[in-house]
Amino acid sequence: MIRWFFCASGLFLILLLACASTTAERVQTGITYSDTLKTAVTLVEARDLDGAERELNRVLDTTASRPVRAEAYWQLYLLNRDRGMSFEALQALVGCLELVTDQRSVLYGRARSSLGPSVAEALETDIPRSTIERLLGRLEDVSLYLDMADYLVETQHCYAATVFLNTLARRGLDPLTDQRRIAIDRDAHRCLQKTARSIQLIVPLTGDFAEYGANLARGVELALLDSTLESGLLLEKIDSESDPVKATQSVIRSAGTQHIVAAIGPLQSRAATGAALAAADGELPLLVPIPAPRGLSRFGEWIFQSTVPVQAEAQVVAKYAMVQGGMSRFAVLYPAHATGEKAMNAFKDQVFDLGGEVVTVERYSEDRDTDFRNQIVSIKRASPQAVFIPGQPRELVQIARQVAFYELECQLLGTDGWKSPEVIDRGGRFVEGVIFADFSGMSGDDYEKELFRARYREHFGFDPDHYASTGFDLAMCLRRAMEEGKTTRKGIRRFLEQIGPVNGVSGVLSWRDETSTHAIQLFTIANGLVVPITSIPQDQ
Repeated sequence: MIRWFFCASGLFLILLLACASTTAERVQTGITYSDTLKTAVTLVEARDLDGAERELNRVLDTTASRPVRAEAYWQLYLLNRDRGMSFEALQALVGCLELVTDQRSVLYGRARSSLGPSVAEALETDIPRSTIERLLGRLEDVSLYLDMADYLVETQHCYAATVFLNTLARRGLDPLTDQRRIAIDRDAHRCLQKTARSIQLIVPLTGDFAEYGANLARGVELALLDSTLESGLLLEKIDSESDPVKATQSVIRSAGTQHIVAAIGPLQSRAATGAALAAADGELPLLVPIPAPRGLSRFGEWIFQSTVPVQAEAQVVAKYAMVQGGMSRFAVLYPAHATGEKAMNAFKDQVFDLGGEVVTVERYSEDRDTDFRNQIVSIKRASPQAVFIPGQPRELVQIARQVAFYELECQLLGTDGWKSPEVIDRGGRFVEGVIFADFSGMSGDDYEKELFRARYREHFGFDPDHYASTGFDLAMCLRRAMEEGKTTRKGIRRFLEQIGPVNGVSGVLSWRDETSTHAIQLFTIANGLVVPITSIPQDQ
């Protein structure tokens, strides 16, 4: 009897303390937590989302009650989901699941069923995949990971399924659980093969420029090796058959195919403008592997062309011709547009600064001129030691042939337009020996570039050229975007806008005219190949 009395007294004391604590809590806040949640819900219904968020955060800041906090997190999830803030919604959902202890409750069922779709939506934002995996790592329920991964595979959200599986793989699992994880992982990767997002490589694999297209393709393939397992990214190769019209048509088709999230190409300057217009119109990120024609980014935010300021190239060529080449008398033959004028003025200024002389300046129209006799004859009369021609591939070939025909015997200088496959292939012996500036090539002193060279030799049996290294760098940019969760066209576009300049194996990639002259190297054409001739002397 006495024992029962003390037990009852103890129980009464506990209840009294609990009531006192609750009363003190209510006195401090002036309102019950259930009322606060009701107020938040009412504000949500009234579309006062900011007010609802304040009320819910008030609950989270002032109570330690797990059920109340879990309900507040659930309401925050709904609020952020309605706002379109998918990552913030996922954060709230994880907070809710951490706190719900009764797995039979309605709240747990709702939160659990929302987790998979919420992860899939968050992956469509700019939040890195690694950040999402760290957030999911807070959840302890192993069966939750497996069930979510299984559900996502069934609903064809295969990339999202790999997020759960990769997070789970870092934990020590019992053999039976690990067998189930491996089985679901196998299904997820089969699913990825069918539903993975693709990039298209649009280059000539047959025809006059097949060799250059094949080398670029090898670099892309090396960058994307085994990428399906990590990033859900597949490669589709389209042969433009060395035909500019077919290259442009391929970009138009790619832009209209939703599983294609980006494209690399074209390789011919004559196709670049049409391809850029088609990609911009179809909102398809297009990475252009050639620097000419310049200014393709003017067609919109979907075009990414890595270029060096033409002024910087002109200055580097002028300095080399005077300091290393011992020349002092120059002529300029430039296209009559803004970029041509920038190159011409930069070259003249550099020559004058170093004590040289520009003996004559001639211009031509890219659209109308195919006969350069008058300009070449005028230059010949001035007897320069070298002529600087910052043109585009199509007219450069014609100019080089006519320079030989009219027996203008002097050194040809230029900018990156001379590096085009069209110049090398169609110019033949007439372009041999030209000196021009472009992005720096691979340096044997750089560990990463040596590693790339070794991997390339291992896979293909010979050394990479500039086109292979360019393809590798562009594809690596896309692979990085996918591995950080940028799985849509908009996500990839935003990723590319935010990175750079990128130190790649082909040189410095920059989508803006920010690259310094330190990233430029001089090249010549020898025996039909582009060959680096010297590093740029750095200013002291």
